[in-house]
Amino acid sequence: MEKLVFFIYTFVYLFVLSFHSLANDLNIDSYFQSHMVLQQNQPIVVWGKATPGTVVDANFDGENVSTKTNKKGEWKVVFRPRKASFTPRTLNINHILLTDILVGEVWICAGQSNMAWPVSKCDDNTRNIAIAKDLCNGIRILNCTGVRGVAKNGYTQAELERCNTEHFFDYQWNIAT
Repeated sequence: MEKLVFFIYTFVYLFVLSFHSLANDLNIDSYFQSHMVLQQNQPIVVWGKATPGTVVDANFDGENVSTKTNKKGEWKVVFRPRKASFTPRTLNINHILLTDILVGEVWICAGQSNMAWPVSKCDDNTRNIAIAKDLCNGIRILNCTGVRGVAKNGYTQAELERCNTEHFFDYQWNIAT
């Protein structure tokens, strides 16, 4: 009987400990990824979520900042502005490490089918961009997928919940090729 009680207490202790550990997991907003570009000459703002009261320690390019999550579990850190540079930098927030981050101009390009037109379908001069491959190393592209303008099945509750900044579409930073 004592072994059973010991086993139960041990199991409950480990369960609570692992649950507490998972609950304190820190998340960075999905926009922030390795290979991203951050806008030059502007304060660099990074945000995310974690358990309320969690301490967030962040380091970007040698600058350290700290904050604590609010009652909703939200956090935000602000780094000083940087000049444009092709020198890759790292961002470390608690246990999360993002690499190959550039600082420069962030441009928004939008359109319809013209934004999805593959270079392979263009004329020969445009295909020659492969010759300039080394020039593309400093260009990053934030590919947004899952965007749709009209709800396929009408604006149901599920569709309305999806239409927010966290779930409207998926982001993926890529190096231009």
